[in-house]
Amino acid sequence: MHIYEIAERKKQAAKLEFLDSDIFQVFSRYVEVDGKPYVMEMLKKLDEDTLIDAVGYGKMVQKLSVYNDKLYRDALTGAYNRRYYEDEIKHVKGKAGVVILDVDDFKLYNDMRGHHAGDMALITVVEVIRQYIRKTDKLIRYGGDEFLLLLPEIDSENFARKLNKIKKKIAETSVPGYERIKLSVSIGGVSATEETVEEAVQRADKRMYLAKMYKNTAMVEGMDQKIAEEDHDEHTDILKPRILIVDDSKINRELLTEILQDKYQIIEAENGNECVEKLKKYGNDIALILLDIVMPKMDGFAVLEYMNQEQWIGDIPVIVISGEDSEEYIWRAYEAGAVDYIRRPFDMRIVY
Repeated sequence: MHIYEIAERKKQAAKLEFLDSDIFQVFSRYVEVDGKPYVMEMLKKLDEDTLIDAVGYGKMVQKLSVYNDKLYRDALTGAYNRRYYEDEIKHVKGKAGVVILDVDDFKLYNDMRGHHAGDMALITVVEVIRQYIRKTDKLIRYGGDEFLLLLPEIDSENFARKLNKIKKKIAETSVPGYERIKLSVSIGGVSATEETVEEAVQRADKRMYLAKMYKNTAMVEGMDQKIAEEDHDEHTDILKPRILIVDDSKINRELLTEILQDKYQIIEAENGNECVEKLKKYGNDIALILLDIVMPKMDGFAVLEYMNQEQWIGDIPVIVISGEDSEEYIWRAYEAGAVDYIRRPFDMRIVY
């Protein structure tokens, strides 16, 4: 309320303010000192015997606790949020397992299947983790697709076993409404003793990135560090989403491979029949199909028809790349489920 409003009304204004579990009544009163207007504020701490009975006081504190809990919860997953980490956790010291868990290929789910698919993937991951943690453990959504897990007073053997159980169960769990999304997570964990959680998180984060190269296990302290140096080139492709290029022209396949191979695993098919075989072999491990239309034996439209029949089209995005630029071809491709249609010849930056 503005000072002149208080002066004009010539009456006292009051409000309640909260500090932790304490409740204060704040009175604002208009006064004049040497002819100048001022607002004087007075505080009064409320307890069970002041203006409110014990039952009413308890209800008020309960409402405040609920508000604080909502403030520290992620609206999507129900896990604690980054604010909770910053306010309550990062400077804590004590014996605990500190874990960073990253959802693999999350950006791809959002970009190719929509944000609802990404949301459902995160919700599913959190639901699985909750099955394997105690009431004393803390699950925090640390970033968009990263989670921080704190496991107080856990020994090293159970620590590694628990993380690998979580990893295995997530891989076995389907995302509701998107059953062909194949979930996987990369997990890095360390044991904290005298350091702060913030310091332990930095170490766990490095192990999480190491785990992305070795998909079959969570990377925790005590594991042989040498694997980080062995067969690096052999394992680098594990990090890359897989793209299937379907084109009867070897030159076109080689061109697309040259553009994309640094960031993607590339598999090829020279006609629709081979494309179907690759689909049967790799299934939902294919992140994207780049599809030509005019091909011998089985053309691109027949591939799209097959994918609709087998219900692949909703799970594996298809981008058509073709020299055919008639409205009929473009319309048919979109009607059959293609997410985009790129005319050849194309600017390589568009594909990339």
